[in-house]
Parts: sequence; C-alpha cells; structure tokens
Amino acid sequence: NFKNQQSVNSLLSDCKYHFQMEKIMILRNRILNGLLMGVFPLLSLAATNEWSSDFAQGTTEYHVEDGNGNSLLISCPDGQPLPVSATVTMRGKDYHSPQYPSEMSFIIDGVTFDNPFDTSCNVCEDNFTHSFWPALLKANNLVVHTNGHKVTFPTKKLIQELEPLDRPS
Repeated sequence: NFKNQQSVNSLLSDCKYHFQMEKIMILRNRILNGLLMGVFPLLSLAATNEWSSDFAQGTTEYHVEDGNGNSLLISCPDGQPLPVSATVTMRGKDYHSPQYPSEMSFIIDGVTFDNPFDTSCNVCEDNFTHSFWPALLKANNLVVHTNGHKVTFPTKKLIQELEPLDRPS
C-alpha cells in the first residue's frame, strides 16, 4: 500500500510539473506574440521615405510617406489607365484629387502640374497621360502643394514601384 501511495504521489508530482510547464509555455508564447505584434508596426515604418506599391480589390496603389506624418497615395484602377486619383495627407488632413474642390499642384523637378488628376476633359487627360505621369516616373524632386501647404516627398524607389500607363495588363 505504501508503494502504491508513492506511485500516486510521484504521478501527481509529474502531472503538476507538466501542468506548470504547460502554463509557462503558454505564458512564453503570449509574451513572444506580444513582442512580435509590437515589432511588426515598426517594420512597416521601414518603408517610410521610399515608395511602395500594393494591389487590392482591382486597384494598384502607390504610396510614400515623408517621415513627418505626411503621405501621398496614388490609386490606379486595374485594366484602365484612368481615372487615377491621389490622396495627400498633410498636417493630419486628407486632400483628394480630383475630388477636392481646391487645386492640388505637383511640382516635379521644378515643373508645375496644376491638378493633374483632373482628367475630365480631353486636354486634361492628355496632360496627365503624356506630361504628368511620364515626368512623375522620372522624378528626382517631388513637391505637392495644396491648401497653402507644401510637402516634399522622397523619390526613393519611385522608378521601381510606379509603372508606365501603357504597360500590358
């Protein structure tokens, strides 16, 4: 009977040990997951100051941030060059082109393009297609001006991310 009691005690001791180890492993996994979740947003900041692109729901999006909370997002519906739109975030406020009522200007290597995303007329569309977009693809210096504010955006990786409008779909 004494040996059976020792066996039961040993078995209970082993169970407690394994149960505690399981709790430790769960705690360790939660800590690691928390650390990873804290690190992933920092990894996304690595793209600050350089262009990136993504594709979702039939739209290619090109994006750049200047590191000061300002960003530029260009959205291009797939399968058609137009209508392309831009959203600039400056000082915490979003400005949309061509929807925004005030004019949005892009200054590319010293050349100003006023409201280039307004493609509502033939001349406007030609300006976008044949002047603005080719200049943007080659930009070394990019400034966006709207609502009395100017932001200079980086051009790093722009040529690798943006695509010509005449690329095959």
